[in-house]
Amino acid sequence: MSWIAGLPERIADKIVPEPNSGCWLWTGTFAGKEYGQTFWNGKSAYAHRTVYEILKGPIPEGLCIDHLCRVPSCVNPDRLEPVTMKENLRRGEHPGNGNKEKTHCPKGHLYSGENLYVRRKGWRQCRTCRTQQGILYRLTAKSKTWRQAYNQREDVKAAGRTRMRRLHQKRKTENG
Repeated sequence: MSWIAGLPERIADKIVPEPNSGCWLWTGTFAGKEYGQTFWNGKSAYAHRTVYEILKGPIPEGLCIDHLCRVPSCVNPDRLEPVTMKENLRRGEHPGNGNKEKTHCPKGHLYSGENLYVRRKGWRQCRTCRTQQGILYRLTAKSKTWRQAYNQREDVKAAGRTRMRRLHQKRKTENG
């Protein structure tokens, strides 16, 4: 294989080309669960960075390597691209990605207009939920335990429902 010519034998022996996807899968040791690890130039290094540097040249200062194929064990330099950490995170599949596209909070309230609160770090929060959290926090601060605060909140809700029921019954009797 032509790509082996540029790699040291001890590294090439740990790479298995995957014919369907075009990935070169690392079969050596791993750092954590996903990224290949090798010993290069007297120190431990990620396998994908090592292969990239051997075959394509040095990685520019301040950039990291992005796996375009989204396969962390892939060391194919044609599927690796040096990018900023911000760009790498934007492209990646992590829990924070996709939050900018959300139009509603987890409880279903709209993220817009008067109901949108933007925190210092740019995080968006629903004002309705923020208000409810503040009420619960203040109730918790005044009571001994969270459970007491929760029960107190439920008591307040129940009292409100009872008041509404009585008001509704009163109107019914007056109209009826």
